[in-house]
Amino acid sequence: MVNAPTRVVINAAQSRGTRADEAEQALKSLGLEVFPQRLGVRNAFSDAIGLGQSAQEFEPKGKAAQEFANLYKMICSHV
Repeated sequence: MVNAPTRVVINAAQSRGTRADEAEQALKSLGLEVFPQRLGVRNAFSDAIGLGQSAQEFEPKGKAAQEFANLYKMICSHV
């Protein structure tokens, strides 16, 4: 068994409103670490799936690809 902390990523975060912030606070109140990088609701994520691609393949310079690249870098820095 690996003794590693649990970390959470907020996914499908709306750009407006407070739901993602509220979810983050609820998770933190449970003692979970929440990565600051969130994945937003992006058309590129759903459009790419229909073609069997990732958002990075579908729209390499788009916001979805950038969010995922930032998340990947953050995860790598914690491994």
